[in-house]
Amino acid sequence: MIPIERIKEQITIPSLLSYHGYHLGSRGRTVCPIHRGSNKTSFSYTPTKFHCFTCGACGDVIALQMAITGTNFKDAIQTLAAAYGINHEARPRAEPKLDALELMRHESNAKAVKTDRLVYSALSDLHARLMRNGCRAEDLERLELWLDENMEGLK
Repeated sequence: MIPIERIKEQITIPSLLSYHGYHLGSRGRTVCPIHRGSNKTSFSYTPTKFHCFTCGACGDVIALQMAITGTNFKDAIQTLAAAYGINHEARPRAEPKLDALELMRHESNAKAVKTDRLVYSALSDLHARLMRNGCRAEDLERLELWLDENMEGLK
């Protein structure tokens, strides 16, 4: 069994972002690697947690790996352990195994991020299509269907 706590202790959010080729911004901010927006300050991170103010994704290093790669919890921890040289423990620890509730929480977070991305993408496409077909920003605002220039959300 891969020791999940060792993964969380040894792999930081900045190192995982670098591993996936993302530029680390100043003061713990960068472009969101999940929804791939253009705002360089929408994604905030510390060594152990992340949060995107645009798509709402948040979590730890495992949740970020799942969201970036689109993998499930088990595949994410196996990939992280292999990439960072974290081996299986030689003998089982006294700590309990990952319980079903924690596994469901991680899977649920990853699915929510994917759903949010799809909804955001569909709304962005709708907004662009309406603007191309002559809708004005005032009309969309009156309908409460507008995105700002950074595409940071609906009104």
